[in-house]
Amino acid sequence: MGLSETQIKKFIRLINKTVISLKFYPNRFSDITSLYGFSKLTRRILIGKKYAIFYRVNKNQQIVQIGSLVQQKQVKVNF
Repeated sequence: MGLSETQIKKFIRLINKTVISLKFYPNRFSDITSLYGFSKLTRRILIGKKYAIFYRVNKNQQIVQIGSLVQQKQVKVNF
């Protein structure tokens, strides 16, 4: 049993809105650097209960580097 098209569109809108908000509040999500053993400061956006997006903020260049959407249980992520 998968998600309906309406549910998928709702998730996509939520993800887009959240990613756009990083322009104004880049540090709003949890620092998970030590939790997952990353060498660079990394933050996590939780999407529902199963998914996450990892991202990093480069303050010098004023950019946000966004990683892939991943399942929480597959967190063997190279980022």
